[in-house]
Amino acid sequence: MEEFLIISFRSRTQVMHFARILRGAGIFSDIISTPRQVAVGCGLSVKVKETDRLQALTLMKQANLEGYAYTARQEYGTIRLFDQNPR
Repeated sequence: MEEFLIISFRSRTQVMHFARILRGAGIFSDIISTPRQVAVGCGLSVKVKETDRLQALTLMKQANLEGYAYTARQEYGTIRLFDQNPR
């Protein structure tokens, strides 16, 4: 199963802004509904491949965005968080 990074933000504006930053840097991302287990944010999150973790978190810091990053994987149709790394 593939691992990925979920980054939650306080507002939808921040989610959309960060997705544009990632796209501009050539990093594929999805905007997803924030998993129930993540009790922070606006209800939307950005999902990126785990292999893009370092670059995504670096871009987030450079953009002065504050978010919460979680490593996760998809299991049987649901997202399971297994490593929480609040920024």
